Amino acid sequence: MPRYAQLVMGPAGSGKSTYCSTMVQHAESLNRSVQVVNLDPAAEYFNYPVMADIRELIQVDDVMEDDTLRFGPNGGLVFCMEYFANNFDWLGESLGHVEDDYILFDCPGQIELYTHLPVMRQLVEQLQQWEFRVCGVFLVDSQFMVESFKFISGVMAALSAMVILEIPQVNIMTKMDLLSPKAKKEIEKYLDPDMYSMMEDNSESFRSKKFKKLNKAICGLIDDYSMVRFLPFDRTDEEGVNIVLQNIDFSIQYGEDLEVKEPKEVDEEQPNLNYDDIFQDKVATSCKAEGWDKRKKLRIGGCLYIFLPSSWDLYVSFNMPAYHSSLMVPETRMVGNIALLPVKTQFKGPARGDGIDLDIIDEAIYYFKANVFFKNYEIKNEADRTLIYVTLYISECLKKLQKCSSRSQGEKEMYTLGITNFPIPGEPGFPLNAMYAKPANKQEDEAMRAYLQQLRQETGLRLCDRVFDPQTDKPSKKPPGTPPPRSAGSTAPP
Repeated sequence: MPRYAQLVMGPAGSGKSTYCSTMVQHAESLNRSVQVVNLDPAAEYFNYPVMADIRELIQVDDVMEDDTLRFGPNGGLVFCMEYFANNFDWLGESLGHVEDDYILFDCPGQIELYTHLPVMRQLVEQLQQWEFRVCGVFLVDSQFMVESFKFISGVMAALSAMVILEIPQVNIMTKMDLLSPKAKKEIEKYLDPDMYSMMEDNSESFRSKKFKKLNKAICGLIDDYSMVRFLPFDRTDEEGVNIVLQNIDFSIQYGEDLEVKEPKEVDEEQPNLNYDDIFQDKVATSCKAEGWDKRKKLRIGGCLYIFLPSSWDLYVSFNMPAYHSSLMVPETRMVGNIALLPVKTQFKGPARGDGIDLDIIDEAIYYFKANVFFKNYEIKNEADRTLIYVTLYISECLKKLQKCSSRSQGEKEMYTLGITNFPIPGEPGFPLNAMYAKPANKQEDEAMRAYLQQLRQETGLRLCDRVFDPQTDKPSKKPPGTPPPRSAGSTAPP
């Protein structure tokens, strides 16, 4: 079994120790075991129990008081971390070897550790040798990010850590609870920023054309490749803390190694059977077999969906007809073996389709009730693979939406799910690698990732339109809406 680690990084004063303390308390409320290791040799106080403390190995004060070294605070801390890198055996002995460990490493705030010094990279490599799945968690103080230029500076610091460590990274704006309501509203544009618009808004403040071009190039790099996004962290908001933890767990595939048995198939169809009763009986049997005493239900448009706690899986038992996409045309652009079909959306991406009547998300939502039950699915064209992906993503969205009591809460969940780190074909964790070709090169990889994120964001938004009543802002019990326009040759489900 693998072990899991969060490398909690960020500038001094960004709230790393507070983040660790909050996560430990949140994990306790979830009956999860989370340990903390202090790697800051200059730390004076933290309000969480530690599994290991680097100050037992070396302290900055001792280094600064050594007359032969004559280091100041910064030099002393760098010396301590280099000494630590030469004594990883101490860390190994402190950690021991317990399967399914989940450890937070509270790191120092010296920014040079994440820009050009090799210490943190060496630590990551050592943890990976010890079978840890490591995620970088880069914290930036939200009070520092309320101006465009400060925001770009914070983004570059986070990007520097991503480049040097080469591990999955979740970037977080901390201390959201300390912002005024006005500042909270202002900072929302920095969570998923449009860098070009940000440049236009501040174009008059540039004094030098040379630096204006430099800033434009930096903003283009960040915006075109969607390289840095931030999640808000308010330690008083239990739901927000849980969203952050879910994003990190997803990036390191926490819990995906649990073995789950497939439910048995229903016997051959017999006349006058109540399929709803059969389906619920089979789910109940599966729950009992796996030791689950709860199952999740969601009714949309008169159709009952029952979900079991397994990633990407909706347990079904029927052999129903599957419906195929009618949107494939000869000039459709391909990436891997997925069709990049145009989408009616305002979200950034490679396939915006302004003026079209029907897109792949319309088809996936309309055919969802039928296709979600398919037992065998024959892929007739590349558009079917796009349809399958959106269908699976809809089931993921519904799992989230069933816990939401209002549209605003639902939109928040959909936004987070849409932009979170997600695997693409060819990467570990993608559920259908046998059916999907991985990108042939870096350009295809970037195009596929951007297109799938575009699909995810737009799908989540449209599901909120269907799930929540516009009059009451509460979950609706009405049918999910009218069917999409019929295309030539398409067959609508019954």
